[in-house]
Amino acid sequence: YIFVFSIFVIMEKEILNVPECAEFLGKSTDTIRSYIYKKTIPFYKKNGSIYFLRSEILNWIKDGRQ
Repeated sequence: YIFVFSIFVIMEKEILNVPECAEFLGKSTDTIRSYIYKKTIPFYKKNGSIYFLRSEILNWIKDGRQ
């Protein structure tokens, strides 16, 4: 139940950190960090921390549609 609840909380949050973004996308944190390094994923950096807006991540996924 805890796992399902944590997924639900991530799905509802608008601002995600790297582990939450990884969980949201079903990727590893290393993969998310490589996307950040390559600047292929929309992100924000504030005081040394990386953040993502869930809505921008969803749009990023939609923009990649074939």
